[in-house]
Amino acid sequence: MIVPFIKVKNNTDNYLLKVFDKLEKHPICQSKWGKVQPLPRVSFKIAHTNYSIFLQYDVCENETRAEYSMHNKPIHKDSCVEFFIIFEGELQYFNLEFNCLGACLAAWGTSREKREFLNAEVIDQIEIQTQIHRTGKNGLPKINWKLSLKIPIEIFKNSNISQLSGQRARANFFKCGDKLTNPHYLSWEEINTPLPDFHQPVFFGDLIFL
Repeated sequence: MIVPFIKVKNNTDNYLLKVFDKLEKHPICQSKWGKVQPLPRVSFKIAHTNYSIFLQYDVCENETRAEYSMHNKPIHKDSCVEFFIIFEGELQYFNLEFNCLGACLAAWGTSREKREFLNAEVIDQIEIQTQIHRTGKNGLPKINWKLSLKIPIEIFKNSNISQLSGQRARANFFKCGDKLTNPHYLSWEEINTPLPDFHQPVFFGDLIFL
C-alpha cells in the first residue's frame, strides 16, 4: 500500500479532521476467528507529512465499550483499533492500540512476550481527536465512532528512522473488543493462526511512504 505525502495547515481547530477528507479508505474486514454477526464496519485512512503519520479509523458497531481512560491499560478489552508497524531493516515492531475515548497502549519489541511500554509522556505527543455518534431504530443501537490521529515520528524513537519519505515498512491495522458481548477480531491483512493473535509480523502488509 502506498502512503501518500500530504501538506497540512494546522491553523484551524478542526484541521485534524479535514486532513482525511480526500484520502482513500481501506477496509478492515478480514475475520479469521469467529462468525460474529453483524460484523462491525471498519475502515482506515493513512497519509504522512514526512515527520508525522496521519491515521483515521472509522467504526460502525452495535456495541461500544469504553472502560479505560488512562494510557497503557488493557485497551484491547474495550472497543479498540490498533496499528502495528515494523520499519524495513529492523527487528522491533511498534503496537499502538486506541479505544474510542482515545486512550492508548503503546509498546515496542521483537515479539508479544518481549515488549517495552512507551511512557505516558511520549504517548501524549500523539494528537488525538474522537467523535462518537449513536443512531438506531426500534431501540436497536448503532454506534459510529471515528478516531483521528497525528503520530509524530518521535513516537518511534526506538527506531533508526529520521524521516518517513522513502521509507518502507510492514504493518497491519486491526479492530477488536475482547470484553464486548460478542468479541471480534478484524484485520486489514489476514492472519493465518488458529487463535486470535495480532502479534504476527509475518502476516503484515507492505507500506511505502512516498
